[in-house]
Amino acid sequence: MKEIVVVGGGTAGWLTALFANKYLPDCNVTVIESSDIGILGAGEGTIPHFARVLEMIDIPLTSIFADASGTTKHGIKFINWNGDESHYYHVFHSDQDVFNHPANVRDSYVPLTFLESISRNESISSSTLQEMMCVENKNPFIIDDDGMQVLEDFALHFNAKELSVLLRETGIERGVKVKDDIIKDIVLEGDIITHLIGKKSEYKPDIVYDCSGFNRAIISKMNSTWLSYKETETVNKAIPFVIPHNNIILEPYTKSLAMKHGWCWIIPVNNRYGCGYTFDRNLATDEEIIEEIREQFPTAKIPGSSFEFESGHYKKSWIGNCIAIGLSAGFIEPLEATSIFATTAAIIDSVMMPNMLFGLNHKYIDEFNTNYEKLSIDIHEFVYCHYITKRDDTEFWKKFSVENSPIGLKEKLDRWKDYPIDSDDLLGRFFSPSSWFQLLQGIDMLPTEVYMEIYNSITLNRDFVSRKFKEEKDRKLEIIGHLTDNEYIRREENLL
Repeated sequence: MKEIVVVGGGTAGWLTALFANKYLPDCNVTVIESSDIGILGAGEGTIPHFARVLEMIDIPLTSIFADASGTTKHGIKFINWNGDESHYYHVFHSDQDVFNHPANVRDSYVPLTFLESISRNESISSSTLQEMMCVENKNPFIIDDDGMQVLEDFALHFNAKELSVLLRETGIERGVKVKDDIIKDIVLEGDIITHLIGKKSEYKPDIVYDCSGFNRAIISKMNSTWLSYKETETVNKAIPFVIPHNNIILEPYTKSLAMKHGWCWIIPVNNRYGCGYTFDRNLATDEEIIEEIREQFPTAKIPGSSFEFESGHYKKSWIGNCIAIGLSAGFIEPLEATSIFATTAAIIDSVMMPNMLFGLNHKYIDEFNTNYEKLSIDIHEFVYCHYITKRDDTEFWKKFSVENSPIGLKEKLDRWKDYPIDSDDLLGRFFSPSSWFQLLQGIDMLPTEVYMEIYNSITLNRDFVSRKFKEEKDRKLEIIGHLTDNEYIRREENLL
């Protein structure tokens, strides 16, 4: 039988092991993890794909809610990013109603709902069911005589350490082997790893998945180039902390709160908010950051641990029989909770093609690496754009500008000053036009006059458009009245 060795536990390692265990049944799967190395546990948010990922490996959502303190997530609320206490949402926009058909004007496709919102000086996302659920603290679940219906796709928050335990226990129950060891070295023949040298044992893998996190225990020994984003993506350290709570109803969104030297994530899970302050360690000390945390969150508990990182990725995350997964392959700070998507996309792209995996098909490996690099670039550009705000109150915020942005982002922003966002601009890109609309409006970089010109050129009856817009919002508000909240799931988790 083929031997698949996963180096590192945690969420990435055990997700990899569970996928390999299910979709490569003729293989032995072994996870090498160390009881001396803890789980980072800082990532506690996802995007909507994750529920489907769990379904693929037969992990019921009930387990996430019951065993990993899970709550639902419809997006992110960005607070004070313009330095004026204002906020905006980036929600997982997926409305498919008939009124969302685009206006075909100047070869550009802009949803009528967006145009109508702009004409009313309202946020683009305010007409979406997702933002309404955020505002009203609702889940996308309707309970009726037929049971429970799931109205919309949703993402998840969870306790990362509890999730890792859940995945680990599930993997062991399904036959995944576990070795408590630390890999110290590798033996290579060309670009093929023939042996992994641990402190306790040696291992002879056919395929090695490097899921060792920021340690990058295996991929760092391969012939791959690290592509750093540190010149533009200057946040490079985070101090995690926890805010206890006994809230009955939890927010179905992540909060992203702009601070003096960076920003804080605030994620609602059962019995606590999992939080962290991300900043540039060259501009502020840990002591300054902790002081600011205590000022802003008097009840915060700071465990004392912090972690440093450098945004970037390996040019090749798959070399020979080694595939780097998750933080081992790269990391673009936690702002948009994209890390688990990148992790699971890489896992699925490898295990679902066993002939390519074990045949070490060079064409497929090149395509895999190219796709990962494109994804990293897309995330980097979108994340950087959040920082181009009106804030200039500290050295941290003064650094960010269109002129200093990644070249691909600068080209987009220069074009979108005079021309509306076109689907063709983002063809094959990770973030949709809807996401860019919400972001640019939120940081006050959406050229309203461009969209008002489109709106004014629409040949449809304006009264009809306005009336239809109001009818759709009223319909969604009525739906909101029938939805549950996160407290319902915590009480009735078996309904899922």
